[in-house]
Amino acid sequence: MRPNSLLQALRFCKEFAQDRHNLSVERIADRMGVTHDSLYKWLATGRLPAILIPAYELACGCHYVSEWLAASSGALVVPMPTGRKAE
Repeated sequence: MRPNSLLQALRFCKEFAQDRHNLSVERIADRMGVTHDSLYKWLATGRLPAILIPAYELACGCHYVSEWLAASSGALVVPMPTGRKAE
């Protein structure tokens, strides 16, 4: 999935956390160290403070927001290979 906007990227992260990790918005907010009211407001408006993007993605377990930010500025996003030594 590729988000088309920041708001959609935020919602994709929330849905990923709910589907894969069984996290509610309240639990995501608790992991971020913010109130659930603030997180609900940011998810509704798409105005999450930039300083909280890494904490939000870490709490959700995905990187849709960072990938959207990079792609929207014209950068090519390629995941780093992990797990095997080069031959």
